[in-house]
Amino acid sequence: MIRNLIGYVLCIFLVFYIGMKKSESKQKYFDDIKNNYKYILFGILLQVFMTFLLLKSQTAIDIISAISNFIFKIRDATLEGTKFVFGYLGGGEVPFEIKPGNSAFIFAFQALPTIILVGAISAILTYTKIIQFMSKILGAIFKYTFNIKESIGTVSIAKIFLGQIEAPLLIKDKLSSLKQFDTLIILSLAFSTSSASVMPIYADVLKNLCHNALNHLIISNVINVISTILVCKILMPCQNDDLQENNLNNDILLVNNTKKPYKNLIDAVSNGISSSAVAWWCIVCALIGMVALVSFINYLLSLFPEINDEPLSLQRIVALIMYPITWLFDIKGNEIMQISQVLGTKMVVNETVAFFDLAKSNLSSDSIIKVIYAINNFGNFACIGITANGLLSLAPQQAYVTKTINTAFVCGFIATVLTTVLVSIFL
Repeated sequence: MIRNLIGYVLCIFLVFYIGMKKSESKQKYFDDIKNNYKYILFGILLQVFMTFLLLKSQTAIDIISAISNFIFKIRDATLEGTKFVFGYLGGGEVPFEIKPGNSAFIFAFQALPTIILVGAISAILTYTKIIQFMSKILGAIFKYTFNIKESIGTVSIAKIFLGQIEAPLLIKDKLSSLKQFDTLIILSLAFSTSSASVMPIYADVLKNLCHNALNHLIISNVINVISTILVCKILMPCQNDDLQENNLNNDILLVNNTKKPYKNLIDAVSNGISSSAVAWWCIVCALIGMVALVSFINYLLSLFPEINDEPLSLQRIVALIMYPITWLFDIKGNEIMQISQVLGTKMVVNETVAFFDLAKSNLSSDSIIKVIYAINNFGNFACIGITANGLLSLAPQQAYVTKTINTAFVCGFIATVLTTVLVSIFL
């Protein structure tokens, strides 16, 4: 627990330091902190309270389990579709004998297609404005806790289940006019969380190591949303123009005034499926390209002399950087380097490959849970370009995306570390 507390305090001070360096002047930054300290304290209290509640309250655990079961039903329904289209490649009955130690599981045809059904359901809920309604109500909590726009609170709540592009779609008409602080939050959330479309995939990968992995994946997204807003609020405690807009309370009521993105229900379903199919294909290509690229780079690095009788690799280099961070998670000494390599894989390649590496590990159950919280996010190098281009495609006139994207990546990473060390205290 001591290491966890040290990690939490270090993360908070690191954000203060970055915020001070990026501010126009130290005095202005400290004045902004002084004027907004209560929102930062409320954020920390909310973060700690929600972590304790979600991990220790039986009622909260039952609710999360119900949500997990619903998401698994989506996975099972998708499997019926893949069986029909791809046969045994999609999870149907295999017409040949599988040798011991082998598997007929094909990631692209049995796991990833869940994205398509989730996309269709999300489109239906968006068309019927159910997502907007629920997100608006729950987003008001963040509005008054952190003194942020209601629309940003809406995106924050939606980001628990939606992807980095789907969540901002809820406020598409406002994206171009958002200020730097608002844009920072949206971008940071993209790097600190995952989405419901991929969580069943990760849970399936870990089913032999952690029976309630999906519960932890959901909880991870919830706490990471709070941690991300907290980090952004410390980094940029007060923007005069942002604060003025917040106090005017002139956010448009999304449920009533936002134009419908779809013509009718059929249009919503077809668009949800087609856009998700594109996302499915993009993920497949990204996995092929990133794994191949990293493998080629590792080949080049292997030409250098070995270190500790092991060839040099990109993952090992990043793992060395991650080592002190992993130590803060209060991991057993003999597991720190192994976990650091998983974190390195997540950062260099993506979280999907990292979850597969985690599934092959021989870590203790507590360590596996901690790693779930550390890698269940889209915080990898490839996603920087994907997120920036995706948000700019929705709001071409948004001037702050390219200016804040790198800072947002750092904020998202620090937020996930904050969540992991905090969760480690209550495990």
